[in-house]
Amino acid sequence: MREPKSSLDFERYIFDEVHGSIGITPLENKIIDTQIYQRLRRIHHLGCASLVYPGATHNRFSHSIGSVFIIDKFARSLGLDKDTRERQLLRLVALLHDIGHLPFSHTLEGADDKEKHTMIGQNIIKMEPVSDILAKSEIKPDEVIKVLTKVSDPRYSLLIDSDLDVDKVDYLTRDAHHTGLVYGIIDVDRISRTIYFDSEKRLCVEYKSKQALENFLLARYYMYSTVYHHRTVASFELMLRLIFSGLVKDDPSLSPSQVLSKGPECFAGYTDDFLLRTMIEYKGQNEFLKELIRMYLRREPLKCVSDQIRLAKETMTSEYYTLELLRSKEIQLKELAEASKVPLEWILIDSSKPINLVSAEEAAVRIQENEESDKTIPIVEDRTSIVRTLRDVTRSCLRMYTKQEYKDQLKKSLKERYSMPATSVA
Repeated sequence: MREPKSSLDFERYIFDEVHGSIGITPLENKIIDTQIYQRLRRIHHLGCASLVYPGATHNRFSHSIGSVFIIDKFARSLGLDKDTRERQLLRLVALLHDIGHLPFSHTLEGADDKEKHTMIGQNIIKMEPVSDILAKSEIKPDEVIKVLTKVSDPRYSLLIDSDLDVDKVDYLTRDAHHTGLVYGIIDVDRISRTIYFDSEKRLCVEYKSKQALENFLLARYYMYSTVYHHRTVASFELMLRLIFSGLVKDDPSLSPSQVLSKGPECFAGYTDDFLLRTMIEYKGQNEFLKELIRMYLRREPLKCVSDQIRLAKETMTSEYYTLELLRSKEIQLKELAEASKVPLEWILIDSSKPINLVSAEEAAVRIQENEESDKTIPIVEDRTSIVRTLRDVTRSCLRMYTKQEYKDQLKKSLKERYSMPATSVA
């Protein structure tokens, strides 16, 4: 006689192009079928990257489902699957970790914490229909939020936010697949079979999988340099941020917090399509905004005049950059505009968010000191590992952009006034 169904029996399977068939539980299925969750299908995972890599049209929905697959795989390897409730909680956290993303994913996130996808996601989890679905189950909304905000079991936090978390494992694999680049290909099976928690509940990988772990960490570095910080992708993202800022200035009701305040039904329509439609229908008086919209829709990127990339240790004195000075001193930017005869509004300096490539803190992934030892060390302390060279290294990009018609004269003025070399790529 067949045993009665448990809460983790799968109700359906979703076929994923990266991981294959992914089982979905009845509770997860109810959440997935909500309108607020289905909106993730209309949020590009890589923002504007599809304008450079045509295949990068995958969405936050597929990434979130893929993260469920990865966390379940990790949970089974780590022995966190024995308690079905614990396993379901982890799967829900992976399922919901990106539910608050804005149109075009990270592209539109600013400095205001209230407007970031993590805070918006927590608010969505507390609202109907998600909160109502969870309230009727054994797992409550606050339990999911505690894991997401890292105030729960420290082991859970490492699976959600660390050098080797399920989010990174899925997005590196998925982004490499859709961009067609080999740099992000990682051995997920090898890593998942050899991870464990040491005696102090720190995430570790067996020594025999050191090369697989190194490849994972280096893949992240290569994907940032090749895709995430690509100069043309960054150009379109800068344009979109400027467009969005202009649209919100004209109509404050378009801001994320304002849209969410109208309820989940309204936020469910807050997608890439919504923003593109708003751009197309813009009838305001801002000529600069109109031109940016026209350029974006016609795929005419801003041109890079100066491109400065820095790999620096945080403890080192930062190298002086002319662009940093220009960005911080508006008066000098005005002088450059006068000298180059380029309108000030078309001299645009963009800075990527600095990325710590490998952490040496509590989020650092650890490895067995050797195959015979119970002792573990952060991989950046392994003297035989190439990853050691990336310890505390921060990657940042600082670039100046302008319209195609102003590029040559602006480049000439930069060289004459600040002895700045021209960029090698248009």
